Amino acid sequence: MADYETISIERPDGVRWRVGHMYGNPRAALITVDQRWAVIVGCGFVAVDLARFGEKIKDVQDWRFTAAVHSLCKPPNPWWFEAVYEPGEEGLVHLVADLNDVHAGIYDLRLPLLTLEPRVTL
Repeated sequence: MADYETISIERPDGVRWRVGHMYGNPRAALITVDQRWAVIVGCGFVAVDLARFGEKIKDVQDWRFTAAVHSLCKPPNPWWFEAVYEPGEEGLVHLVADLNDVHAGIYDLRLPLLTLEPRVTL
């Protein structure tokens, strides 16, 4: 769920966990089939370790210190993603970069490594 750039994850019992902010609001999100990860896309992506639900989120790029990592949204050249989907392989999601962006294409994001590799580029 997003409310004016603030990203939260809500459990079925109504408990919310604020995991960050996204410039320009998120465009898409998913929770993996195994319910281990949440991935939110828009300006860059936010990957969230759901096993750590409720932990305080810090603005760092290291799983040892935070349960949510926001990547690729730093100036001067942020990445813009418009969709995220899970192809069926555990620990893998596809991110679709905006077709009007310099990075247009489909990318494989491996979790928890946070490696991003091009699948199809335009």
